[in-house]
Amino acid sequence: MLYRIVILILLILTTAWGGYEWAYSSLLTYRIQDSAEKIGFEISKGESIDSIANRLHSQNIIAYEWVFIRYASKSGEDQQYQEGYHEVSSQMTIPEISQSLLKSIPQVITVLVREGLTLQEMDNIFSEKGFFKKGEFLSCVQKTCHFSEFSFLPTDPNAREGYFFPATYKIEKSQFTPQTLATEMLKTFRIYAQQFKLSSHKRGSLQEILTMASIIEKEWAGTSEGSLISGILWKRISAGIPLGADATVRYAMQKKTGALTVSDLSADNPFNTRKYKGLPPHAISAPGADALNASANPSQTEYLFYLHDKTRKIHYAKTNAEHERNKQLYCGGSCE
Repeated sequence: MLYRIVILILLILTTAWGGYEWAYSSLLTYRIQDSAEKIGFEISKGESIDSIANRLHSQNIIAYEWVFIRYASKSGEDQQYQEGYHEVSSQMTIPEISQSLLKSIPQVITVLVREGLTLQEMDNIFSEKGFFKKGEFLSCVQKTCHFSEFSFLPTDPNAREGYFFPATYKIEKSQFTPQTLATEMLKTFRIYAQQFKLSSHKRGSLQEILTMASIIEKEWAGTSEGSLISGILWKRISAGIPLGADATVRYAMQKKTGALTVSDLSADNPFNTRKYKGLPPHAISAPGADALNASANPSQTEYLFYLHDKTRKIHYAKTNAEHERNKQLYCGGSCE
């Protein structure tokens, strides 16, 4: 009788163990979701396998902690997990997740810098996003950082507006500082300056081409009229006519939006291109590649004036009389 009981128990245990092994083998390749989107997962120094499994489960990367723990222990990979940053996803199987934890990868910070920003605006955005403390980036580009490899960069801190190129930058977290970001921005600017031959341009110096590009970046309002606006603005300079670019007035008055007042437009400062002929002292924003190209390659045009209506459509005029009619027709007398 006892013999039969022992046999029965063994059969039950064998069946249970077989079911356990079957479940384990099946769950090794189980994927929680179909999404392949990866998320960051950091392992701290000396972190236990139980802690790792618990956090993977709480982040919905694995369905069963015990399966992960058994696999990692059985394979010996739990002894090889590297502290640092890793990327995992809920589409991975447990062996794939375990493999991804064997070697940490550099964590990359992605920074998107839009066209048309001033250095102050960049600083504000970087601090809002938590990249740097407020004022840290601005202080770097104007005072504290070293840019000796960029001979084109003005020594005057205020004249450095526009040189820090707008683009998307990816920098390793361990190396991410205002200096490294600013250096990458200057390197990118140098590439485009060389591509468009801005340092040996017939229309003027690099500083002048950049300054015009920064005005175009603001004036073309996202249209495809950059080269034509460039042609008009360069033509006005050649003819000794003030540029009349309200974007330069806005820069000086630090008035990004809202109507410009009579006081704004009559202000006595070198950025008032309604009052003073020629280009302002330096750039008013960071122009992108299209604006730089437009500045360096203006279209030939018979026009001397342009304006944008309330829908941002552009209207050109050959004479001041035509321009005034356009104001009345499209802007009710004023396009501000």
